Amino acid sequence: MKVNQSRLIKTGRSNYKYNDFSGAEVKYNNGKYKEIILRTGNAPEGNYTICVTALDESGTEVGRENCIIQSVVQMGSITLLTPGDGEEIDPKMPIMFTWTPLTKGGPYSLRIVEIKGDQSPEVAMKQNRAIYEKYDIKSTTHQGDPIHGVDVKLGMKYAWQVSSGDVQSEVLMFIMKSAGGIFPYVSIRDNLFRYP
Repeated sequence: MKVNQSRLIKTGRSNYKYNDFSGAEVKYNNGKYKEIILRTGNAPEGNYTICVTALDESGTEVGRENCIIQSVVQMGSITLLTPGDGEEIDPKMPIMFTWTPLTKGGPYSLRIVEIKGDQSPEVAMKQNRAIYEKYDIKSTTHQGDPIHGVDVKLGMKYAWQVSSGDVQSEVLMFIMKSAGGIFPYVSIRDNLFRYP
């Protein structure tokens, strides 16, 4: 990958940050890296050599090339496993939230919000108050008592997400299966879903 940018620099010493060069022209020597960087916003994990050469207005090199070695280490990602996206949950059965681990491990946080109207799960997660949050989960599972003391409406949609530090999973949706309209709510207590 090669980055080119013309920038008039005043004589003297200055410090520059990434934003000073954000408009640079980027030429990718390898399409694989271009796809990864554009999709994720990050370079793949590895060691990179970054070099800068100063040229005058006519394009003549006026200073020697300066290089640094930069290591990129990815934090990893969290992938939600169960309940699956759009899965209907039987309120008579225990619920198991599971996800893939980060290489550094947890702890993890689980957040559940109600999806209102025609909201997407992502919008609901950003805009709605959590009906349940659990912090400091040491494993990649959380069973049974996901919303202790909260009455969850049957037939309603809920969004869930897991995070650890700055790493957040995607947002998935599950539905509390309706019990034929007989019971409008299910209380979740004692690691089981039970009708009140």
